[in-house]
Amino acid sequence: MIRRLFAYCLLSAPLFAVEAPSEKPPLRYERPIGVGNYGIETIESVQGEGLVKLNGTSVNELQVSGSLISKDAKLGSLTILGEANLRDTTVTGDTTVTGMVRTHNSHFQKPLSVCTAKATFTRTKVHSLTILKEPSYKGKQIIELKQGSVVHGPIHFESGKGEVHIDASSRIEDKVTGGKVIRRSS
Repeated sequence: MIRRLFAYCLLSAPLFAVEAPSEKPPLRYERPIGVGNYGIETIESVQGEGLVKLNGTSVNELQVSGSLISKDAKLGSLTILGEANLRDTTVTGDTTVTGMVRTHNSHFQKPLSVCTAKATFTRTKVHSLTILKEPSYKGKQIIELKQGSVVHGPIHFESGKGEVHIDASSRIEDKVTGGKVIRRSS
């Protein structure tokens, strides 16, 4: 009788599914000082001081005070105080760079703001571009668009002393304010 009752209870008890472990890795937050090297991985947030190198890395929020070198990266919002070198990188959020900018085959899907004397975009797509006025710099601020680079929105120089140097294969799809466009043959 007890065996039957136990068997009945066991068989009639609801079965609980054991949940498989989540396939999402836990969120990572990094604060490298000096040199931070990242490979093919996904990180929620990186706040780096010094040199940050990304190679195939996805970062939702990236802040660097120093230098950024990225290759094959996917970035959300981006704030750089220093130098930004991006190759084959997509940035999906708002971006601000105070310092030198060089890009190659990259894409900024939201507005890009830079405070620099010179920025060079090679085979790069930019949503829109604002060049912030640098109070201590009195010269021209220069944006170079090379090898099929495209700026879909406006380019605005806050200083009123800007130049966009653009080659024949690149284009600006909106207006330039606060500066002039200089067409280059090669």
